[in-house]
Amino acid sequence: MLNHRLRATSCLLAALLVLSAVALSSAPAMAATTHPTVTFVSPVCVNGQDVSVNGTINWKAGPVGTVNVNWGDGSNSPSPFPDFHAYLSAGTFTITLTVTNIRGSGNATSSVTVGPSAIKCNYSVSPQPVAEGGTLSAGQSSGVVVTVTNALGKLIKAPEPVWLSFTPATGGGTATACCSPSDTAVTLTTTPVAVITGGGEPAGEAVVTYTQPSPLPSSGTDVITAAAIPNAAPPASSSTSYQFSPTPVPLIPPSSIASDCSTDVSKSLGPWLRNLPPNATVTPSPGACYQVDEGLNLNFPNNLTIDGGTYENLSTTPATTTGSGTQRGNPVFNALGGKGLTLENMTISGANPGGYNPKMAFAAGIVLQGTTGATIENVSINATFGDGITLNPLRSAADHKGSGILSPTVNVTISDINITGPGRMGIAFVSVNGASVSSVTIDNVGLDTFDVEADQGNEGSQNVTISGCTASTSGPGDFFADGGSSSGKATGNITVENCTMSQPQAGTAIWVRRPTTGTVPRGPFLFDNDTFDCGANTTVACVIDSGGTVTVQNSSLDFPSGTAPYENVYETDTGASLTFTNDTVSGYGAEGTSDSTSTVNVSGGNWTPGT
Repeated sequence: MLNHRLRATSCLLAALLVLSAVALSSAPAMAATTHPTVTFVSPVCVNGQDVSVNGTINWKAGPVGTVNVNWGDGSNSPSPFPDFHAYLSAGTFTITLTVTNIRGSGNATSSVTVGPSAIKCNYSVSPQPVAEGGTLSAGQSSGVVVTVTNALGKLIKAPEPVWLSFTPATGGGTATACCSPSDTAVTLTTTPVAVITGGGEPAGEAVVTYTQPSPLPSSGTDVITAAAIPNAAPPASSSTSYQFSPTPVPLIPPSSIASDCSTDVSKSLGPWLRNLPPNATVTPSPGACYQVDEGLNLNFPNNLTIDGGTYENLSTTPATTTGSGTQRGNPVFNALGGKGLTLENMTISGANPGGYNPKMAFAAGIVLQGTTGATIENVSINATFGDGITLNPLRSAADHKGSGILSPTVNVTISDINITGPGRMGIAFVSVNGASVSSVTIDNVGLDTFDVEADQGNEGSQNVTISGCTASTSGPGDFFADGGSSSGKATGNITVENCTMSQPQAGTAIWVRRPTTGTVPRGPFLFDNDTFDCGANTTVACVIDSGGTVTVQNSSLDFPSGTAPYENVYETDTGASLTFTNDTVSGYGAEGTSDSTSTVNVSGGNWTPGT
């Protein structure tokens, strides 16, 4: 028997079944009644000359006995509820339900009028699958939720019968449903079978579980049909199908989720995305725009691809604080763990008017938390309060301050990205093992263009390559690798190549710093064939290395002209190792300063101080 967990992992893309009232009458049970009683749960349901009934039985203190339905046309059917009957002619008939055990009998009656055009129960059945055909792998399962609502659109609070059938293709899959009148899951076939809503699910809901065949046929269609009455035609029934395809069939978010950025759809689009099966591809309609002020949480995505769409977070205030930490805004996409996530060909926008707002520092464009094998490609991120992209670890707590690190983000590919006006960092590498970043443009950053930010124990980034970037920041610097006061894991094997980064307001283009407590070094860092504009003519250094191993080679470091004193090239301390090889350095004041624990090596290149 299916349980609530099945429903939680199924897409609640419910079909609407509208139940209209018809009159019924039943003899009320007297207080002293000891014989069993029966009542209609709902009015009988009529579609043409087909009628279904459902009821409840109180056997009193006696044992379960017999049930008989007299249809009023001379036909009887001794069967449990629900029951179905096809009248041979039009007319008005009285249906009598009779239940009998050793304590006696009880009955209930209802009058029904049938005919070719008679409709007393307009079930509008529209079951929608979690995944269309082709998005499931061979042998994988997907759920369909069927719901029954009343004429006001409210989910009914009593069990109701629906008739379900399944027509597979040659070599097709299988389908089961919960629950039958005997309270067991049933296998669906071409012959309609009665299923009582509420079996293992909330009242008024039933779940069908469809399983793809293994191996998949080369072609064909499996069809699931839900109906108010067996073999009913639409609108008393409708079907959903799974087509076999050699390639995945893209999914489009349902039309019930507003795609014109007119209202916040975080609480509808988010669950829809989270309930997709593995290997699903989502392709929003051309021009689709989704307002997601509370963000889209993708919990453990499994090879999910979202291709296209515009996503806007228009919130300017943080949400209510939850958990052990302070809420400081919601990212647009927030992936918690998982693998194989692809975000591509999309636009992400925030409402940041400019600059760093610490109360909204976590309202990033994209956040990965310990996700493996993610791809972010051809994405434009604009005016977020937080980072453009944050690569976090998967933590043991649901809050950003959870100290237990379970796993870093692993093997992420970021390419063809345009990030404009983030309030915090362009891209923050908090805890990463393996990242390839290429063809990135980052402009007007509130703080740092690239931030290799290990803040807490066991955080840190390894094996990161940034190749081909253009950056112009209004914040403090271009590249910032901060050890953090409590971080313990070394950050290193970081390469930045073929990049042009200009206009750091504070004048520091590269700043590497080991933890303020402990002796864990940072590095190695390699800057190769890069161009740095070392910013304002202040007395700070262009390259600050505190306890790190840094090499700058084949690169250009330019200093602004203006009034002396000019900026120094470097400043090293706390066991730093800094190497310049074949670089062009011009317009600086002094070469730099170094304490007794550090080394600076300069070879080749052309160094020309300012005058």
